[in-house]
Amino acid sequence: MRLNLLLGILAFFLLCFSCISRHLPRIERDLRSRSAEVQESANIPVRDIRFNGRDATLAGSIASEELTRRAEEVVSSVDGVRMVDNRLAVTRATPVSEGSAAIQLNLDHLVAEKVIGFSAGSDEAPVPKRDTDSRLNCRRTGKVNGIPT
Repeated sequence: MRLNLLLGILAFFLLCFSCISRHLPRIERDLRSRSAEVQESANIPVRDIRFNGRDATLAGSIASEELTRRAEEVVSSVDGVRMVDNRLAVTRATPVSEGSAAIQLNLDHLVAEKVIGFSAGSDEAPVPKRDTDSRLNCRRTGKVNGIPT
């Protein structure tokens, strides 16, 4: 009798574990997607929203303390989010010339359309010697911030 009860409890817990582990990635994707939508509609520029189960972690940099608080409030308001760990750092933006901002914006749009892959076990992205996109027209220099790589 006791053995049947123990086997029944064990089977119940195994079934629960199986269901949770199978559906957890889908739940996390759904929460991440809905959190990103709410952040975007509130004009809060947080790109790094991670979930561990129903617990959210906000990371990255943001322009002000007010935006930090709003980001946490907005994600907390998403149905299904249990807790928000706010690790956003406030950074002051440095003034950028209009020309530099336009160039950066163009580069951001061009790079967003590219697939960037990394080799396994390496932190280097393969860079072609010459980009085929004539709008970008870049060369590999072998330098990062003027330092040879």
